[in-house]
Amino acid sequence: MCVMPIDSELIDGRLSESPRYPSHNLHTYGKPMKKMDFKMPLGTVIHLLAVVWISMEPRYDGLYIWMLPFLVLNMIGMLLVMLDKAKLGAILFIIGCVPFVPVGVIGILGAKKSLQASNTLSLSNA
Repeated sequence: MCVMPIDSELIDGRLSESPRYPSHNLHTYGKPMKKMDFKMPLGTVIHLLAVVWISMEPRYDGLYIWMLPFLVLNMIGMLLVMLDKAKLGAILFIIGCVPFVPVGVIGILGAKKSLQASNTLSLSNA
């Protein structure tokens, strides 16, 4: 015999959000979960490949040393977005994409989408 709480529904084998208490969310424990756009990790992987390629090319000797800090900014920005600090993370990610501009536009678009999602989420919580 399965006993369920009165204020929840069973959907796809899981308990859903309580209709009486909309702030109570069983999946995220009351905190809204921010999602990172897929373009951010894609941009970081492309930037990593660019840095590796530039480091192997003898014509661009030493240029990769100048690009490594921006790659680190991308990784820190993604980490901050995952830790629900989307605004700061997206700004750092956009700064990290600037030196990779033709390809960096992919990451910039992903960071802007995450930033817009966090802004709409914060407006809906207000």
